[in-house]
Amino acid sequence: NHGGVVMLVKRKPVQSLASYLQQKGRKKDCLLALDSVSNAHNLGAITRSCAHFGVGGIIMKQPELLQSGAALRTAVGGGEFVDGLSCDNLPLALQLCKEAGYTLITTSSHGGTSLYQSELPAKVVIVFGEEMFGVSKNVAKGADIALQIPGSGKVESLNVSVAASLILGEWYRQQL
Repeated sequence: NHGGVVMLVKRKPVQSLASYLQQKGRKKDCLLALDSVSNAHNLGAITRSCAHFGVGGIIMKQPELLQSGAALRTAVGGGEFVDGLSCDNLPLALQLCKEAGYTLITTSSHGGTSLYQSELPAKVVIVFGEEMFGVSKNVAKGADIALQIPGSGKVESLNVSVAASLILGEWYRQQL
């Protein structure tokens, strides 16, 4: 419902991961990397959580998807505060992050350390995969920490946007 107001808005420019990493002075930073996550509603919900918990950017092959109408509506203002960071090759991008001092965290519903028993570093990249297959093996093998979110076991896993919110919330809590 537009309420009688219509605007033409220019999209935010997409930033390269390399240019983001060249900016100096980050002792504490959280980035997300999305491995084949493309559903607009999930992207919007993830972006909203990223804005809430102070995430600097979302690394993905098609960061322009973060600015689709559905993603921005779902993000409800969060898209203004989170940069889409482009990369052509996710494993190589994550290696660049590690070289820049980031700890690489992956998630899995099938193994890893409990989120609530893990000490999360101040400078991290948290990787989420699409729901059907999770984080690809090529990406997962570069992880420093593998996390799982403990639960009742009645369902196999959480929606990717819900999992992102829980992990980001715990990272944020530990950094206070």
